[in-house]
Amino acid sequence: MVYAIRDNTSPEGQAQVWTDYTAAVNAWNTKWNLYRALVLEQFGPEMQQRFYDEKTDSENNWEKLSITGKLITLDKILTEYHIQDPEKPRRDPNQILQLYSSLTQDCYKFYSEVIVRIQEGRVGRHAWVEPAETAKPNR
Repeated sequence: MVYAIRDNTSPEGQAQVWTDYTAAVNAWNTKWNLYRALVLEQFGPEMQQRFYDEKTDSENNWEKLSITGKLITLDKILTEYHIQDPEKPRRDPNQILQLYSSLTQDCYKFYSEVIVRIQEGRVGRHAWVEPAETAKPNR
């Protein structure tokens, strides 16, 4: 959707992209609680907070939003852009692209951390403890 806006895709093309986008959002929403529970179970509360943080997300500060908070905010922006309120000026497509880029960077960092933890065997109960804490000598 972001690229269709940026590239000023035809109205017909944007309509198809919007249909595909809403289907993807609906699929995500259907699975979201499962994703959140799995992140907590496998990677611990710190990673779950990066995935979704209700308290911080309520402050609506883009830089501090969780991945889910950014997804929700970007969805609202895309919806407003798609609906086109004639009373409001249209948001700059470059600004939307910047927000999208910020979100994708957060996702890449998150996924990279997930991969590292899996490679290190820090999943499940291991995710709740930092490696240095498990290596403390007995006294």
